[in-house]
Amino acid sequence: MGPVQGSRGGWRGAVPPVALAAVTAALGWYRIDRKSLWFDEAIAVTIARMPTGRFVHTLWNDEANMSLYYLLLRGWVAVGGTSAAWIRSLSVLLAVVTVLVTFHLGRHLFGPVTGAVAGLVLAGNAFFVQFAQEARSYMLTALAAVVATACFVHGTSTGRRRWWVGYAAAVTVGVYAHLFALAVPLGHLGALAFRGRDRRAWRQLVGALAAAGVLVLPALRVAYVRRGTQVWWNPPVTFESLRSVFAASAGGGGPALAVFTYALAGVAVVVAGRELRRSGRVAAWPWVVAVTTYALPSAGILGASVAQRITQIRYFSVTLPALALLVAAGIRALGGVRMPWGARRAGGWRVGLVALAVLIGLQVGGLRWWYGFAKEDWRGVAAVLAADGRDRDAVVLFDPYRLALVEYYRPSPWRGPGARLVYPGPAFEPFPLYRDDRVAGPAQVRRIARRHARVWLLVSEADDPARVDRSRAALAATHRRRQRVELFRVTVERYDRR
Repeated sequence: MGPVQGSRGGWRGAVPPVALAAVTAALGWYRIDRKSLWFDEAIAVTIARMPTGRFVHTLWNDEANMSLYYLLLRGWVAVGGTSAAWIRSLSVLLAVVTVLVTFHLGRHLFGPVTGAVAGLVLAGNAFFVQFAQEARSYMLTALAAVVATACFVHGTSTGRRRWWVGYAAAVTVGVYAHLFALAVPLGHLGALAFRGRDRRAWRQLVGALAAAGVLVLPALRVAYVRRGTQVWWNPPVTFESLRSVFAASAGGGGPALAVFTYALAGVAVVVAGRELRRSGRVAAWPWVVAVTTYALPSAGILGASVAQRITQIRYFSVTLPALALLVAAGIRALGGVRMPWGARRAGGWRVGLVALAVLIGLQVGGLRWWYGFAKEDWRGVAAVLAADGRDRDAVVLFDPYRLALVEYYRPSPWRGPGARLVYPGPAFEPFPLYRDDRVAGPAQVRRIARRHARVWLLVSEADDPARVDRSRAALAATHRRRQRVELFRVTVERYDRR
């Protein structure tokens, strides 16, 4: 069995992609600005708004691996401004295109029904929705990955040069969105190994990868120079970190969703093995592509995690479209393909339909979790300072990493009347931020207390509690706490001189 082509003509053929685009956009737009920006998003906005010279310097020396996303965001911000909803809507747009390409790939390999199921499973994945609502490059990387797979499948079946040019471009785009896109070609190399002696396809794939390798050299250079400086805080590879990553990849809806998702993926793996044994490599090709494009990149990222600590769901976002395709293939197997353990039953499509309904029901739990999840409320911090801050008040952060957030929510940072940020400094410099070891402590707080009658402390739950307590004690020698506002994961405290 080769690639399955469904009908593309007429209005009926347009219904699935239009419906998938509408569902993806709706899930992405729902409550898109409810959450405060988090640190990485504020970093992205800060870089995108830099003067041109500094922007180019930053990309070349520090952020080449995300440079394409920053370029897109820079243009996006220039057109629509820096509201949270607007800057995040770029990722929503990328998510819509990612779902549509996933639908196209599934339709080409298995038919229109399986393509629609793959798109629906991807759109309903809570962590896919999370990346669609964040001003970060993860959605662009996922899009590049599924485009690369689509170009690989078309290029292998047709041999046309344009598909391999598109493949090299997609791989390059993926790496300039994030370096973990380097794992994507592993799935294609594995799939082609199962195809047999297709020398033309091997020459074209190796040539495309060689071209992409030359194009991504600047990103690899920055990665080598900056190695380890941005991922040191990630957890090492442990059973718990792996469990967390794969549960999140399934949609974050709890153990039931994870077990059911990977059970469906397992069905597709079983069918791929059966097709290889009984029907040959040509018939098994769609199934092999579905398996290898998820399993091998995931294994590659896990292998890199041993050295670089990248066992975080964000680094596995590149595999989410492939996992959706694999799950859709498993649902197809339940609904219509003869399974190894018995003959196909009449009305077997009902089994697939029930499996899809159960999966969507479990995914709703993951979506409810994401929409209810909150991050540090720095928008609320800015509101407190704007309401009660006075000229010559001092504001102290215990971690310079959060300065970008404070500045984002104060469009004209620390100018004119009102509270003034005195530590860690009056302006945010994103680099060499990752090597910045300035952390407020008792000595800094005592110096600030001698100069200012009112001092504000902005305390994150991630700050060192012992250092914060020592700083409070040092401040209490001359000041008394007059105000304390508990926000989500961050506290605002005001101290007045006695």
